[in-house]
Amino acid sequence: MLALYFRLIGARIRAQMQYKTSFWMELVGFGLVTGLEFVAVAILFARFQTIAGWSLAEVALLYGLSSLAFGVAEMVGRGFDAPFERMMQQGAFDTVLTRPLGSFFSVLASEFQLMRLGRMTQALAVLAYALARLPIAWSADKVVVLLLSLLSGAVIYIGLVVMGATVCFWTIKTPEVINVFTVG
Repeated sequence: MLALYFRLIGARIRAQMQYKTSFWMELVGFGLVTGLEFVAVAILFARFQTIAGWSLAEVALLYGLSSLAFGVAEMVGRGFDAPFERMMQQGAFDTVLTRPLGSFFSVLASEFQLMRLGRMTQALAVLAYALARLPIAWSADKVVVLLLSLLSGAVIYIGLVVMGATVCFWTIKTPEVINVFTVG
């Protein structure tokens, strides 16, 4: 099943790379737009050295971890967002139910957005800045905690999107309230 998933994702990536200029513009655009979020935070810290006892590097660590986890979730779990809503509205979810593989797997593999690497690249840059500035004595267990934080954050974000998608079965719309927990 994992081989099939990677085959389907490979097909999605090849489809997205058909228009290379559009792909690169979207990738850079995602990086710049999400980069402006952190620039706004940095401007606040330029005026006030600390906010409620937090330094810019400490906030950058939290921002980088959260943004990177969200970027992974957006790239991998995007099928449960707008595409799932369209499937429900157009009555196309029945075709997913008739496939031999599970419906969760089919929806998960239906949309993979490589252009979200722009957000992830920006998040990695902020995370690298934070890790370079913070006095962390690195050890193997701290590296494991960092990696598990990223993985569990991505799983939590995907879980929130899946919870929002389940509401589509009753309302045919994903609730905007889910964005409060993800984007907000």
